[in-house]
Amino acid sequence: MGIYEINNMFFDGCNDDSFSFYSENGFVVIRNLIKQHMLDASTIEIDLLRKKFADEMGLTLNEYDLRICQWRDLWMHNQHFDDLLRTKGMIQCVKFFMEMDSVQLLHDHIIRKPFSALNETLPWHQDFPFWPVDTPNSLSCWVSMNDVSDTGGCLEVIKKSHKWGISPPVDFIMNPMDFSSREDIIRIPVKQRDLVILNSLTWHRSNPNEDKDTNRPAYIALWVPSIARYRPDLAGWHPVNEHISVEAGQYLNEDKFPIFGRRPDLIEIKDLKEEFHSGPNQSNKFMNMFEAAPKIALQIYRITGRDLAKPIESLPGLIQDPTIIGLILENSLEKGILLENQKDWFYDLIESMLVNSAAFHQHRARNIYNDAYAQWWFNIGSKWADLWQSQEDSI
Repeated sequence: MGIYEINNMFFDGCNDDSFSFYSENGFVVIRNLIKQHMLDASTIEIDLLRKKFADEMGLTLNEYDLRICQWRDLWMHNQHFDDLLRTKGMIQCVKFFMEMDSVQLLHDHIIRKPFSALNETLPWHQDFPFWPVDTPNSLSCWVSMNDVSDTGGCLEVIKKSHKWGISPPVDFIMNPMDFSSREDIIRIPVKQRDLVILNSLTWHRSNPNEDKDTNRPAYIALWVPSIARYRPDLAGWHPVNEHISVEAGQYLNEDKFPIFGRRPDLIEIKDLKEEFHSGPNQSNKFMNMFEAAPKIALQIYRITGRDLAKPIESLPGLIQDPTIIGLILENSLEKGILLENQKDWFYDLIESMLVNSAAFHQHRARNIYNDAYAQWWFNIGSKWADLWQSQEDSI
């Protein structure tokens, strides 16, 4: 599991000591900030939500939980999470550690990490490079709904890494970062009701949950200053773009990105050519995490000989068609990309991809580890890509 320390610094609120620790290390844990009844209600609400979504997809809860572990934009659809978001202590912390009188929600989500399913390492990354805004002076609030031990899938950070500057967004599938040899990694076990404040430039991940009979649900709210400007050129693929109704360079619209505190009047739009990062690495034309579903849909078109001149159908629509699935299997067997003894594995993979893609289309829920898409790429897509590339090279 590598070398790591365990955080033993906790603070009782927003004060000089907690701010000094946050400024130096890029994270801080505030004790007992969230009321117990709010977290008890959160557990009930997310259980109801999972059951509702599973029913709507025609799945048992167990089948659903084997594949889906993240739910977005909860505050928009559930009064409880809207109330949790607006907890006075949380808003106070966001303003205090961001040193802003007016802050704005980018989005919220819950991530579960059950011991027995979807229990992988979420790769190292910074948050800000994934966001279509121009304000790296931002942060995340991570609220554990249960106690989380240092082996229970807790947050892991590289202390002081928020001072390293801004890197391109990490592709979890194609180019994950490896910091396993570092000796400044900190694991952050927490108690229920604790709030972890994380600088948006701090490198972090969550390690596998090794604690039996736990599922580590965490509510996470991502915050920016209310003067954040829309920069679709930085992360035009991010799901929050679908909620944005302003032009590039303008403040985010308040209906989908609520503000706490008075926002300054709109000032003159500055030059939007400022480059914070170079964008995701897209050196592989066949695959990247940020466009995984449409990239795989395009691969399926090529594998099955469909007309590439026509608009590409969505991935869920494609892999619901038994004829398409049959052609993928038949052509992959013919080319030696799949073997006869892999048929059952193939059908399981297609089912997992269908659940993942359909969950995102229907509910903006997903497998945050991109497990099915990664399996497709490394076992099928990449082999077809090598074949296509060799054919192009021979022309």
